[in-house]
Amino acid sequence: MAAIRQRLRVVETDQTRQQAVASRMALHTINTRPAIGMLDGTARLEQFVHSAKRKGATVSQVNDIAEAAATLLEVLPTGSGICLTAAAMATGIQLPGDLVEHWNPKTSVDNSLSTCFCGIAESGSLVVRSDAGNSLTQNFLSDRHFVLLPAQDILASMESVWAKVREQSGMQGGMQRGMQRGMPRDLTLVSGPSSTGDIEMRMETGAHGPRELHILIVGGDV
Repeated sequence: MAAIRQRLRVVETDQTRQQAVASRMALHTINTRPAIGMLDGTARLEQFVHSAKRKGATVSQVNDIAEAAATLLEVLPTGSGICLTAAAMATGIQLPGDLVEHWNPKTSVDNSLSTCFCGIAESGSLVVRSDAGNSLTQNFLSDRHFVLLPAQDILASMESVWAKVREQSGMQGGMQRGMQRGMPRDLTLVSGPSSTGDIEMRMETGAHGPRELHILIVGGDV
């Protein structure tokens, strides 16, 4: 992006250009969305659970973080340890110390626990934001990926995701903080366990990521 700005002979702090982009975004009309992408409340939660399970994910609904820990221990294979991302640790989840493993960068592990940016009810997908709290490799180099998802972070549609990204990145209200500041380095959409049909036309799991995806929805208010 810096190279493009240099060729155009513009600077990142050019308020005129920032305001022009903000104005264009504000005037943009929302495209037609199917009814499934405009659900609220319990209907939105139920649609997410249905869609995620159809894609091969295991979904558990728990009341709080303590119940999430208990549910995770029930699913975790006997004798297996688990690596936690910094964001997962920050939730206050308590797991037996002998199960928590230290993560070495760029190495595969059996199990990992992370949080995510949000969920999409329309498709049953998770949106994973790569940042200091949730390392991208730590999310996708495990055989089983456990994800903590607050029910309130389940959005209706893909359009809602981008609106949330812009809001949390300071790109609303005239973009006073600039377009690039606060934007995530990477957003990955996860729809079920990793799978491919390219190997002799047979569906195989775990080819490019976790073989299992376990979603722990915390709370019931959407």
